[in-house]
Amino acid sequence: MPHMKLLSLCAALALGASVSAQTNSSALGSVTCSSHFRLDGSEIFGNSTLFDGARLEAGQAPLRLLLHRGVQLQLAPGAAGTVYHDRFLLERGEGRLLRSTGFRLEARGLRVLPASPDSSVRVLLPADDRLWVIALNGPVRVTSAAGLELANLPPRSGLEFQPQPAGAAAPWVLTGTLKRQNGRYFLQDETSGVIAELQGPDLDKYVGSRVEVTAAAIPGATPAVKGASQVLRVTAIKRLAAGRAAAAAGMAARSKAIIAGVIIGGVATGVSLAVAAGPPKAPYSP
Repeated sequence: MPHMKLLSLCAALALGASVSAQTNSSALGSVTCSSHFRLDGSEIFGNSTLFDGARLEAGQAPLRLLLHRGVQLQLAPGAAGTVYHDRFLLERGEGRLLRSTGFRLEARGLRVLPASPDSSVRVLLPADDRLWVIALNGPVRVTSAAGLELANLPPRSGLEFQPQPAGAAAPWVLTGTLKRQNGRYFLQDETSGVIAELQGPDLDKYVGSRVEVTAAAIPGATPAVKGASQVLRVTAIKRLAAGRAAAAAGMAARSKAIIAGVIIGGVATGVSLAVAAGPPKAPYSP
């Protein structure tokens, strides 16, 4: 009988060690703060270990997250979201991804992915349904939840995104110079930076012209043009004024693109300020 009790005790200790090892191995990293914050609904002061699916709510001070593979993330005061092993889902406020390898920010159903390990990006959620993405250092990509490319941002640039109820079924509206390569037509949108291959009648007479096209995605079509993310069938096309002055005027008027039901706006005044010197009344600095 004592022998059986000893075996039971050993088994319990082994099970406890196994659970402890699994728990430790699932830790994502840590969070630090100079004040109080909330972690999974509990009030915390100072710092804590983070696990997959942990929900964070910043109080009056910013949160600093140091995750696996050297990923660094900051949340502004008042921001909230949930951290996972491969992403942070921002629900409110502002987040800043400073260093990333295989990690992304998500918000409003969109994915924000640094395009290089040294890229840093800010994501801001206004009170409405918009989303601001600001590339700080290095290029940044924005995609839909399904992985469809919506924008390519060069360093020190910002775009505004506004998902629409129509979703992916909405027409695309792109502006750029129509080009032809190996019998294929394409353009790179001036606002989003996205390259699309185009199909439709009478496109040849617009080659070399700055145009605005309205088009629909062709399901299952694979682009043959290098760098293109989608093949579109043009339903309407119009020639626009060309030259640097016209392009500058377009940006000044906040030119827009519509891709897969998301309105993408050129750099707005508020975003310009944020790119240059941080957003108005910036709550913290890196």
